[in-house]
Amino acid sequence: MKRKLAILATIGMTFLTIGCPGSGGGGGGAALALLFGGGSSQAPSNPIEPPTETPQIQLFRDGSQIFNSGSSNLGSVVISTAGTPVTFTIKNYGIEKLDLLNPTAVAISGADAAMFAIVQPSDFSLELNETVNFTIQFNPNAVVGVKTAQISIPSNDPKTPMFQMTITGTASPVPVPEIAVSIASVDRATSATYTFTSVQEGLSGSDVTVTIRNLGTAALNVSNITLASGDTSQFSITPGTLPRSISAGGNSTFTMRFSPSSTGVKNAVLNILSNDSDEATFVLNLSGTGTAAPAPEINVQVSGVDIASGGSLAAFSSLRIGAGSTTRTITIQNVGNSTLNLTGTPRVLITGGNASDFEIVSQPSAATIASSASLTFTVRFTPTATGARASTFQIANNDSNEGTYTVNLSGTGIEPSSPCTPIVNTVTRTSNSGSQSLGGGVTLYWSGTQGLSVGPSTPSVVYFLNQPHSSPSGAVLGYMYDTDLNPLMNSRDSVGNTAMSGMLPYSRYSTDYLSIADGNQAIPTYTPSLSYLLLFEPNSTVSFASTTASLTTSLSCNPMLLEDQAFTSSEGTSSNNGLDKVWTYRKKLNVRLIFVNGTYATPTVAGVQAAVDRMTQVYAQNSVKIDLQFTATTITDAEFQTIADLDDDTGNVTASLTKLYTSPVGSAGQVATSLNIYLTADESQEGGVLGTSSGIPGLPGVAGSKKSGMIIFIEPHRSTEPGSGSAGDVLSNADLVFLGNTMAHEAGHFLGLFHVNERQGYEAGSTNILRARDPIRDTPYCSRSMAGIDGLVDISECLGTGFTNSGARNLMFWAGDGVTDQSQLTGEQGWLLRNNPLTY
Repeated sequence: MKRKLAILATIGMTFLTIGCPGSGGGGGGAALALLFGGGSSQAPSNPIEPPTETPQIQLFRDGSQIFNSGSSNLGSVVISTAGTPVTFTIKNYGIEKLDLLNPTAVAISGADAAMFAIVQPSDFSLELNETVNFTIQFNPNAVVGVKTAQISIPSNDPKTPMFQMTITGTASPVPVPEIAVSIASVDRATSATYTFTSVQEGLSGSDVTVTIRNLGTAALNVSNITLASGDTSQFSITPGTLPRSISAGGNSTFTMRFSPSSTGVKNAVLNILSNDSDEATFVLNLSGTGTAAPAPEINVQVSGVDIASGGSLAAFSSLRIGAGSTTRTITIQNVGNSTLNLTGTPRVLITGGNASDFEIVSQPSAATIASSASLTFTVRFTPTATGARASTFQIANNDSNEGTYTVNLSGTGIEPSSPCTPIVNTVTRTSNSGSQSLGGGVTLYWSGTQGLSVGPSTPSVVYFLNQPHSSPSGAVLGYMYDTDLNPLMNSRDSVGNTAMSGMLPYSRYSTDYLSIADGNQAIPTYTPSLSYLLLFEPNSTVSFASTTASLTTSLSCNPMLLEDQAFTSSEGTSSNNGLDKVWTYRKKLNVRLIFVNGTYATPTVAGVQAAVDRMTQVYAQNSVKIDLQFTATTITDAEFQTIADLDDDTGNVTASLTKLYTSPVGSAGQVATSLNIYLTADESQEGGVLGTSSGIPGLPGVAGSKKSGMIIFIEPHRSTEPGSGSAGDVLSNADLVFLGNTMAHEAGHFLGLFHVNERQGYEAGSTNILRARDPIRDTPYCSRSMAGIDGLVDISECLGTGFTNSGARNLMFWAGDGVTDQSQLTGEQGWLLRNNPLTY
């Protein structure tokens, strides 16, 4: 029993904790019933607790009990209108009769009491479980807001003599519609602008859905949706059913579309008419851009700078006629939105004016250019004549308003009036990179390699190795390597005691003058329009550590003309092979005649005019086209009137040829940019020598070196015919022509030409230098089989009509007689002469 009382005490505490009313008849009992999980929210018909002995007032609304000091909300009613009466029920849950005070059983008070109307109960005395109803009607005034009043019900309930209840009601505004417009879930305020996605002219864009929402409390009536002003024809709407009603909180949609008929920005006004009191006309500004129909649009740029059609490319620099400028890259852009077609053949055409003076080196790689893409082509200036040169290039295409895009071209052609000085460089070799015994007490030493590079802008290089030792049995020579250090040999390089010279290239084809020294590697192919590099290695039988050597290179400063770059040649079957070459552009060569005083009566250009004319004629022929320009001077030194030594290359031997070239007196007449031709009486070493060059080639661009000249001996050209004069006299015209032939021949050697074949005739595979031929592919020659009983192939034996039994009429035949016309030069011989560092 004590335990149960404790449980009941706990329950009582819980009851108090949840805040159930402690006063009012039976209130606690109802709460307790709920606490135990039984009963409903309506007035219980079988309460857990029995009725009280004394009267007990209870109040219900819709079956739910309202406790003393409770409250009841009568809901919302539109201002100035009567609400629906709400019924409340009074019940007596006491054995004794419950008496309600009369005549106002239910009293109302408070600031808003006038807005609540009470219909009093019909019975004021209630027996046990007897009920009676009264009603309260909320009738708000015109002011919106929550209204409150206090209900009081006096009775004879001893515990709750004054039952009180707070009543509330909300005076709501009069229901009105409220329009809201959204597109793609984004609200749009009235007068806002909606911008359509750009649409191509002539096409229609996608439908755009517009949502009309009713945020108000009354039906929104949409009476019309119209395009009111602006470019209304560029927009369309599909309004759906009109008029239409949208309930409070509801929505409805319609669609609109942008369909531009032309390019540019289009604007219009969309009006939505409704019964919204403050937005009766909802305005939505519409905007859209009509874009051009897909079309190509050509644009031309150079180095990122636009050149309009009809504009001009910056003038090319002044350039020697026959040469080619550095190419310029032109970009063709398609800035349109459709494929640009290049419709011309060729795609870019040089036309008008001096069209042959400009060249499209590389055409655009395709005939179509996609939108936002580009292609390039290259153009260069190739003047064919001096002076201002102009033309245009045209690009035929499918651009509607620039179908022929033209750009003006200009440049100035020039012809050099004087030579440039060859690019001369000298390095020394003071140590050995290696050595090898050759037997017999002879050791070959070599030093570090030196690069020899030629190309279109510097087409040839002459190299000169000088080691001034005193060993009479010494020898200097050169060795070649490719860039992978594979050894090569220059088949016709000279070898000297203290000095040697050579050149690159010796001919148009590297395989004609280079040979494999060791291994199976291929000979590097020479292409005139590309750079070409070999490595030269100085070699000597005298140690470089004991006697320093110098290596001088003389590089051409005149660019190779385009026709020279494109030149090719081949062997043939006729003695006329190679003679049909006709060069387009002429070149020049300065010739310096240096007379040794006392050896000729008229030591001037005019004094040997027939010789000058003959040499000029030889070099002017179509297969060469080099114009010679002569000057003359005299040196005074009796030592050199007769040359006693042709072979010494130390320069220390009296009356030697090398001393003539290197001594202060002998070299005083030299001009570094000229072909220096010495003329003296004779030589006494061999007898009958007509002339000789210091090297094949000689060294251009440098005065006073061992390879800085060539010499012609006057007296061997004098005939024995009556009237030919004595030594020192003026030569006859015929003898001068003979002299001119020799001058031209030895000049050929100095400029790099060998004999077409040596004196014993050409024998393939022979290592005998006297059975070699030149490295020029297109020159006819005499084979070894043509040699006479003396073992030599002389002029008479080499006048055949075939390719291998002729050559005697070539300027570079090994012998001359003063009678046979030996003036022929082939195209490839001319090619080599034209690109020597001295020609310009």
